[in-house]
Amino acid sequence: MQRKIVGSGLIMLECIRKEDGERIAIVNIYALCDIVLKRALWEEIKKIKQESQLDMWCIIGDFNYVCKNSKRVGASHRD
Repeated sequence: MQRKIVGSGLIMLECIRKEDGERIAIVNIYALCDIVLKRALWEEIKKIKQESQLDMWCIIGDFNYVCKNSKRVGASHRD
């Protein structure tokens, strides 16, 4: 691991792939259900990406995204 960034709802690790020495960003996300906080999280990720010189990114995690309002449980519904 070359570098670690911990933000509000994310952990980013900058790693080097053994096979070819390629530097990779691996971002683990835990997105909150609040839309304002979720947008702030994505703005933070975009800022990190813009400041990075890495070409390869892998973003994984819990995005707390629900496709249909009827599937939402325990949260307010949005249109």
